[in-house]
Amino acid sequence: MNPVSLRSFRTIGELAERCGNYCWAESQLFTRTGTWAGGDGDAGVRLFCSTVSRQHGLLAAQWRDRLPVRAGVDRAALMVPPPGGLVGSFELLDAEPDLVVRLAGLLGVLLPRLLDSYRDDLARAAPVREAAVAAVLRQALTVGAAEEAGGRRVLDRCQKGVQRGERVTEFVSSLQESFSGPRGIFPDDWAS
Repeated sequence: MNPVSLRSFRTIGELAERCGNYCWAESQLFTRTGTWAGGDGDAGVRLFCSTVSRQHGLLAAQWRDRLPVRAGVDRAALMVPPPGGLVGSFELLDAEPDLVVRLAGLLGVLLPRLLDSYRDDLARAAPVREAAVAAVLRQALTVGAAEEAGGRRVLDRCQKGVQRGERVTEFVSSLQESFSGPRGIFPDDWAS
């Protein structure tokens, strides 16, 4: 067990803020993938989006359950986007008309960055004080790994043709540029 350094120590307020950011991100993923599932496009992609939407909804609820319940704390005010490019990247996803390209952006940029942040926070978590948060981080990493693997299979089946491949490459690159930091969804992640 590694000793907790001053750099890794988080106050209850900082931890609540991070949980609120994760709740917001998972809620956005729940809403967007659910919308994609009900729209037009490849039936296999829509089925995949329906499945992952439910998983993101469950994770959002778990993050919401980790927010503090005490006098003077507005839980809803904690459920805001983290600083950085996450809001802009969701806007880019919304603007992309091709569902397959959107999914490629989600799997190629957004999900890996979210999982990087989860990994970093899990490595930083104090074993006892942050055990409840660490449990959600572990679950989110397991769900995310399965989502990445399943999504890659769906994309491999759909990504036929040079034109779509070029569009995917271009879109993933622009989505990556919407973030200000080299990894994770937070521009100032402690491990970056």
